[in-house]
Amino acid sequence: MDADAHATRRQRGDWTYVLVGRSHTEAACLLPNDIIGQDPADYEGKFFGSYDSDAPQAPRVAPDRIVQTMYMSGRTDEGLLNWTEGHVGRDVVGVTLHTPTGLTVQASVTRGRYAAWWPAGEAKADNPEFADAPTFSVTLANGSTHETTPDR
Repeated sequence: MDADAHATRRQRGDWTYVLVGRSHTEAACLLPNDIIGQDPADYEGKFFGSYDSDAPQAPRVAPDRIVQTMYMSGRTDEGLLNWTEGHVGRDVVGVTLHTPTGLTVQASVTRGRYAAWWPAGEAKADNPEFADAPTFSVTLANGSTHETTPDR
């Protein structure tokens, strides 16, 4: 992989979230594992994804902080999914999210990036996942952990 390339992957249950990038190109995909290897024509409506051929340069991130670049939700027949991604400071080795509904989610952290996804329950107006954002904590290379609010 090139020095400026990155790939971050998080599998949880039957779904996988992949974030890949190189130079100014970046792509992300949240998909069910059972469509991997199928004919791409059969993917229609079965995954969430984005592609940016002119992605901005990585932001400056304080050594012990994170910068959130995406926070999205999607709906499947089974319910809602939330996902987030961003950049981490050079001292950050772990990112943990605490969702409004009480889940603790470990993000993947690789080459200065983090990525995470989680099931978000039913698509109802009173679902806290609609109105509230997760809280974050980071683990640093020295073993310390602290809560943080992502920069944007």
